[in-house]
Amino acid sequence: MIKKYMKPIVIFCLVVATILVALALGNLHKSTFWEASLVDLITLVIAIVLSFFITQVIDDDKRRKQCIEDVILEIQSMVGDERCYSVCGRQALLKQQSCANKIKYLKEAGFKDISKDIDFIENEFCEIRDLYSEHNKSERDLAGIQKDIDRHVDGIYDKCDKIRIALYK
Repeated sequence: MIKKYMKPIVIFCLVVATILVALALGNLHKSTFWEASLVDLITLVIAIVLSFFITQVIDDDKRRKQCIEDVILEIQSMVGDERCYSVCGRQALLKQQSCANKIKYLKEAGFKDISKDIDFIENEFCEIRDLYSEHNKSERDLAGIQKDIDRHVDGIYDKCDKIRIALYK
């Protein structure tokens, strides 16, 4: 939302700064250059407060995007980890639960612009977990469903990449 207003704001600030520099250079040799009225001080305070507010909003947005990207990268890493689908049931289930929790956290955070993609990731991961729970008895069973797991993992990777790209549009 702020991106579309950023260019006009920057242009306006540059014009105002240019005018102020021109006025300062013109009044530099006058004795009243360093004197300031109450209106001048109030204007200065308003400018400082507004610039601080705009900076904080931009910084908060960057932090939010970075947090989403970090969680998405962790999901990608966990989904691609072979230990998530090993015969060693306890370790695999712990990894799967951790990944499911990260997906749930993203979903609960209410990021409306990526909610459909998060739903897709959640559905694909549920499919993986269902496949694993049905075939985790032996290496041979897991090897038989590896292509299905890989297909779902690729789908999750693609959606994660799409989310990461969409964050910075």
